[in-house]
Amino acid sequence: MRVFTSAATAVALTLAAPAAFAQPVTGTVSENNLTYVGSTPSSPGCPAERLHILRANGILSGVVFYADGSGVSKISGKSNGKTFRWVQTSISGHGPSGTVTGTVSDEGAMDIHLGGTCELKTTLPRYNDVLSRGG
Repeated sequence: MRVFTSAATAVALTLAAPAAFAQPVTGTVSENNLTYVGSTPSSPGCPAERLHILRANGILSGVVFYADGSGVSKISGKSNGKTFRWVQTSISGHGPSGTVTGTVSDEGAMDIHLGGTCELKTTLPRYNDVLSRGG
């Protein structure tokens, strides 16, 4: 009976977690603390990627994962507000790996580039701006 209760609790917490993370961001958006969320299209031999990145006082951290669920990687890097560089390190499956570089546009979006087998170029808008526009 105890195992069933623990399993039921774990399922309930798992199902409730997305709602907790879906809460809107409130307060003042600081140029030092920004969120970026986006995706890249798939190409032959390269699955689409989903990116969730936080920038806090120039430090970048986050997660990138293949849309097909085949791998997850952590992101760690730095930004000076004009350029950035991060490293993607696989933490599950065969997550995307490599060094990503790019520039920050005047509007604050990240124009990213990853070379190698699965070359990727895309623009990530500031998620904070999407929220403030109601998108």
